[in-house]
Amino acid sequence: MSRSVDRRILVVAALVAAFLCTPVGTGLWSLNHYQVGGGAQYWLAAVWGALGVVLVALGLRADELRAGLLGFLGGWMVWGGWFQFGFQGFAELLAVPPFEIAPGVALPGSNGLLVASAPALLALLLLYGMLNRETRCAFMRFVMRQSRLSPGQPSTGLRRPVARVVAMETLVIIWALNVLWLLVYWVVGFGALLWVIFGAYALWALYLVSRQLRISRPAYALRYGIPVGLIAWILIELPAQFGLLPAFWQRPLEWPLSALGVALLFGAALIVLAWRTGASRVVASGGVQSTG
Repeated sequence: MSRSVDRRILVVAALVAAFLCTPVGTGLWSLNHYQVGGGAQYWLAAVWGALGVVLVALGLRADELRAGLLGFLGGWMVWGGWFQFGFQGFAELLAVPPFEIAPGVALPGSNGLLVASAPALLALLLLYGMLNRETRCAFMRFVMRQSRLSPGQPSTGLRRPVARVVAMETLVIIWALNVLWLLVYWVVGFGALLWVIFGAYALWALYLVSRQLRISRPAYALRYGIPVGLIAWILIELPAQFGLLPAFWQRPLEWPLSALGVALLFGAALIVLAWRTGASRVVASGGVQSTG
């Protein structure tokens, strides 16, 4: 198989996996919350998040490609297990009402208001990332350049814990997108301005997808595809929140074939990614090697 075809397979698989991790995660949350319920749901969520931490730990000794995959899965599982159910548990304990994004339209569960009330903590994490000279996040470095707050260029030759970095990136991106759109709903409501914002967002998302498809370095293509896939999913999520599309991922037992199809496609993308990264060598130092 040519290098170009190999790269394209990895790029597409990374986009598909990141794009579908949100509906799959929401479906798992729905099954655990509504079908298991009670205290057992939180024990299961705790175990799920702990397994995510284990994946990140395993990725610390892997090469860049495999570390990126393990970091993505680990961060996704930590969000779904600890963050989502952490917010949900406190929402139930404090009797927080469901978050209405429009008259008569409420998000599932009761954690929406708690998620929307936590931008200060998220901002601290983003500030920590932007004032870290070793960050290579394109968005953060752009903000630092424009604000003239850059602490300097990253150190050359420094081995980075890619699995941990990707896990944090995955967590922060999921959290940031949730907070962003909850605040947009809160401020502008369900009107023309919301769809203007959505249109601008869609153009940005499509631009990122086009950039993703042109990346030639496999390890970077995998890492770049994670935020792009997460960002692109909003193009489906937002219309579904207002009943314009069927949100089958929120009620998987009512739409079993659709939910199963998405889960199988997500699993297939992960298998392809694991297969493409399977030939990677483990490094003993805990660092990474470029697979260029």
